[in-house]
Amino acid sequence: MSVNLPEAERNGGRAMVDAIETLLRAKPRQTLAGHLADSLAVFRRLWELDGAVLQRRVVELGFDPDLFACLAPLAVYTHDLGKALDRWQQYLDTGRGQISHAVFSALMLRDILAGNEGGGTGRLPKVDPLLNDEATAMLLAVLAHHQMLHDGAFQGEQMQAAGTKPYPAGMVNSLLGKFPAALGPLHGQSMNTSRCNRPSAGSGTSTAFPLSLRPLQASQYTGSQAAALVEQLRRRVAGLPPERLLPFKALYTLLLALVRLCDNEASRHYHRWIKGAGRAEVIAGPLVGVDARYRFLHNAAESFAGFRQSPAGRSPNPLQQRLSRGGRPYVILQAGCGTGKTAAALHFADSLVREGKINRVIFTLPTQFTTSSMYWDFSEKYGLARQDTGIYHSEVEAVLRAVEQEQEDEGWLAEEKFANAFFNKPVNVCTVDHLLYSLLHCYRYADRAFGHIMTAAVIFDEIHYYDSFTLRKIGQCLEILRGLKVPHLIMSATIPRAMVDYLVQEGRLDGVDYLFIRQEENPGDKEDEPYVIKKAAGSMTGPGNRVSVELLDLLEQHLNLRQMVVVNQVERAKAVARTIRERLPWVNVICYHSEFTRQHRSAKEKIIRALFKPVHDRSVEEKKLIHDWGLADTGEVILVSTQVCELSLDISADLMYSEIAPLDALVQRGGRLHRRGKRPERRACRCAACAGERLPDDHVYTLHLFPLDWRDTGVQMPYSGPGMDRDILKRSWELIGDIYSFTRAAGWVDRLYPRVPLLRDDEMLGMIREDAVFGRRPRERYGNEEDEQSSGSFRVRHSSHLTMTVVPAGMLPAVVADPVALLQKHGVRVGRNKVLHRRDAWEVWDDQGINVLHLPYDRETGFVF
Repeated sequence: MSVNLPEAERNGGRAMVDAIETLLRAKPRQTLAGHLADSLAVFRRLWELDGAVLQRRVVELGFDPDLFACLAPLAVYTHDLGKALDRWQQYLDTGRGQISHAVFSALMLRDILAGNEGGGTGRLPKVDPLLNDEATAMLLAVLAHHQMLHDGAFQGEQMQAAGTKPYPAGMVNSLLGKFPAALGPLHGQSMNTSRCNRPSAGSGTSTAFPLSLRPLQASQYTGSQAAALVEQLRRRVAGLPPERLLPFKALYTLLLALVRLCDNEASRHYHRWIKGAGRAEVIAGPLVGVDARYRFLHNAAESFAGFRQSPAGRSPNPLQQRLSRGGRPYVILQAGCGTGKTAAALHFADSLVREGKINRVIFTLPTQFTTSSMYWDFSEKYGLARQDTGIYHSEVEAVLRAVEQEQEDEGWLAEEKFANAFFNKPVNVCTVDHLLYSLLHCYRYADRAFGHIMTAAVIFDEIHYYDSFTLRKIGQCLEILRGLKVPHLIMSATIPRAMVDYLVQEGRLDGVDYLFIRQEENPGDKEDEPYVIKKAAGSMTGPGNRVSVELLDLLEQHLNLRQMVVVNQVERAKAVARTIRERLPWVNVICYHSEFTRQHRSAKEKIIRALFKPVHDRSVEEKKLIHDWGLADTGEVILVSTQVCELSLDISADLMYSEIAPLDALVQRGGRLHRRGKRPERRACRCAACAGERLPDDHVYTLHLFPLDWRDTGVQMPYSGPGMDRDILKRSWELIGDIYSFTRAAGWVDRLYPRVPLLRDDEMLGMIREDAVFGRRPRERYGNEEDEQSSGSFRVRHSSHLTMTVVPAGMLPAVVADPVALLQKHGVRVGRNKVLHRRDAWEVWDDQGINVLHLPYDRETGFVF
């Protein structure tokens, strides 16, 4: 066996491996000393980038930043000491008998700190790992670095009966003795606190660690000791006052995120080395050098440099300028569609990065489609590098596969999906559902995500006010963010004044001062009036989803334009699209809703973007896609869509036909009509879309609004039922006027929502506190992690809105070798109630975990129910 010292030296790593240390390995071909040194090297780089942000947050949470700065690197360096056990070393040799090393690492760390009397100079107080909050959080972070903790963690019969586990205490003490020198001076963006005195680079000051570490005395541990420690920690957490549980969770998850990030990055360097390593007997020492390239570490300041060079970054409008000034970490922004809210939010985040208050931003949106749309916009419109942006929702793999071809690293997709789940990038976008699931034990990386939320600014990009079930959970989330002093921005075109007043009042009670910015306060010309509103005489569809003649005639009169038809239910969208296609077979008709396979949804999103572009701006790839779908490369299109079009879909129609919806949803739909327009009459408008010759001179941008049967709650879904105001659609019809402007719409919405429901959910808060550290497992909180929506004890959406994934029978292969891959490729999310109504066509393959639907399916409209 030989040690790879030359490799370590070429990579700038310290050649710390001696003959005796080669006997202890962390991995099949790397020493334990090498892996711990690598983890610490990653930590030093991370601290340079984010030390000030982390310590600032620790102060805001009410803990000791000096102690945190000392315990964090100690946790990183000791997280894998449990691998020194003889049993683990045997596992590396044989591949059999793997044990959980993390709990034994925690035992060693407890004993290392036992009897600690603080620093020799008195800079730090005595640190008792089972009495001091910071030290307890450190023990828990080490304990949890390979699995989410829960009430039964490390308490089973197998752990109790694990017996004696010897280890070479002398070797481990030798490793611990090298920790202060390996840590060295921490410099960069630290707060330079007095008690944890860290010299600047090149100062020559000694680096004595300000905590006394006790050499390990015992040469073995038992499973019973491990279980007892975990039970002590569980009781310690359970004994915290309720009001301190979430601050403690924040501290614990900050440390957990640090430990796991350093461990993951060090392991990634090892796996990269192993691919190019030669002889199998070569054992590596440290591999992370001073010039290392990091995959999981990001510099937020550098990431936002690209945004600053984008058009929106260089030339902010007055609205964006207000948010770029900084100094206000809690903002409510009310502004219309097309006013640059996304760029304003990026300016808000950039100002907080420059102030050293955050190291990432998390955008949340109501739907997967709008989340994906914003992800593409980050690089295409706002100058953000793809490697600095992350996205997560239940269909994220389809989005990432489109990016994968740009990457050189093997295994990029798996790494990217993994890292995106816990908001690892400087700029992240996800559904609001995923943010809420991250507050509890709803998925395996939720605690790590919670830690990253603590150093983020959270952007709520539109909230649906008509759904009080989900709104209460968002309100509870906002209360938690206020309590933990997490900066956030709520931005919407339609936020009711009653909700603004409520949030401002609640903020004051929580010690948070919201800045409220409204579009009309900004200087500018006369207010924009981009379209008029005309009410139709009857419904868009009748019995049996028969499409109204009024709609068909209007569509046929304007075939040379870009037209959008927006309906409230998937089945009505299908009926309208099929009818139009039958009547006008030569016209570009696109039907878009949620019930398509992943492949078909992705293609339709690209086609929609392409067909709403000027013909001369379409790429060769877009033209080919249009042709492959049997469509014409012209400027005419009829898009039939459900409410997925309401948010962040940056297209602009010339005419829109919509079923009545809650006024806030209607305003969002209208944002896709004459986007950034000034006046409804083309001849009077000065916008770019009206400047060319594409439109008739007498064209008037119009939203044709169709009523529903006010007596039929089924027809009014999804805007009726539990958690909904039963008269919301009728009142929206009565309140809406005949000309849209931002101020008029704000007045309509204020009258629709004169009061706001209590934005608090006590049951949710109880679950979050229960899951502060231990608590429930993901399968209890969420259910099957492959499902789009929770079926567990915590749900973001009401059960009447639940979906299930089915596979069209016509897409089943002869043999299903990989059920997961089949569901990813051909799975279709369908309303659960619709499947239950067609039980005759529903087949369950229990052994494969697949629901099969024996109904016709095509890529144009989906299933025929």
